[in-house]
Amino acid sequence: MRLRTALEASRCVGEPLLVWWDAATNKWVREGDVSIVGQPPPRPALRGSGSSRSFKRALFPSTLFESGRRAIRAFSSDSVLRDTTVVLHTSYLSPISKSLRESGVRRIIVDVYDFVAYAHLDDAEHNGALGMLRKAYGTSVRHRELGYLAQADGLAVAGWRDTQLLATAGLTQATWVPTGIQPLESSVPSASPICVGLIGNFAHSATAAASSLLLGSELASSPDCRLIFAGLHSDSLVRDVNATVLGPVADARSFYDEIHVLVVPVQNSSGMKCKLAEGVLARKAVLTTPRGAAGYPPSLRKYLEVAPLDEMSVATVRHAMESHDPEGREVFEATCGLPAAADSYGSLLQAYG
Repeated sequence: MRLRTALEASRCVGEPLLVWWDAATNKWVREGDVSIVGQPPPRPALRGSGSSRSFKRALFPSTLFESGRRAIRAFSSDSVLRDTTVVLHTSYLSPISKSLRESGVRRIIVDVYDFVAYAHLDDAEHNGALGMLRKAYGTSVRHRELGYLAQADGLAVAGWRDTQLLATAGLTQATWVPTGIQPLESSVPSASPICVGLIGNFAHSATAAASSLLLGSELASSPDCRLIFAGLHSDSLVRDVNATVLGPVADARSFYDEIHVLVVPVQNSSGMKCKLAEGVLARKAVLTTPRGAAGYPPSLRKYLEVAPLDEMSVATVRHAMESHDPEGREVFEATCGLPAAADSYGSLLQAYG
């Protein structure tokens, strides 16, 4: 969805060239080749083999900043990029900014889908040696990431909190640009039991962690509630008497038709923002943690039900349903709907074009 927003904006303003790394095919892709937009081949879950990569992933649950190494090695600049505005999709690609400058690129925009360093520092909020190790790694990532991002002319930042943190760190070129979401029309299931759910790619560490929290919560054990999971790799989840797993779905509406409340217990700052806006735009009450709500400004945050992890209960879900404000859909659409978000992204591109 983030990539689709950037592509839409790039086409609207004409000149900037979007460049991204397709991890599924291990190749660089430019704006003219849009074949991966929509449903790229899913990558397998990073689990269990005992390899150094799996060990490091287990040690540092958030996406590793070093994930961009293969893309950086494969990158080669050429005259096509000269005198253009190049958009690098994700901060993992920011280390090639120096090469782009040397090749004659006029402007560089980095799309900061997540401020990776703070996701790692979120992971470090545990006691003992493991927390200390994660904090040291997060601090290292922060130093490198800020240094690379400082070389860009503009930063399109997906998260509100991340935008504020980058600005505080001196990167005044950081601009909040939400990810564009297409609104869904969904129906309301029967009144009982209360159905709450989560949709996403469950091979993604943040989504997998959120599902584990839901499966271990009061919501999973209460006879008044049923959990609904859907999306890539959701069929690998442990099934419970109060849980239904839909597996991969061709249309997200088939998931939203089954739930009363979207519950997204965000633990860290990595890759969960779109789910919240999608739920609101599907006319559902949305329950998340303070860390999840921090992805949006206060003007949008007020349409989310926000509770700490240890307070996510059936009572909280009922309150989310009762306090749900239908006006939230219109407010979110005016900012996070695909046309509105593409306009915001396009304005940033034009400012540095």
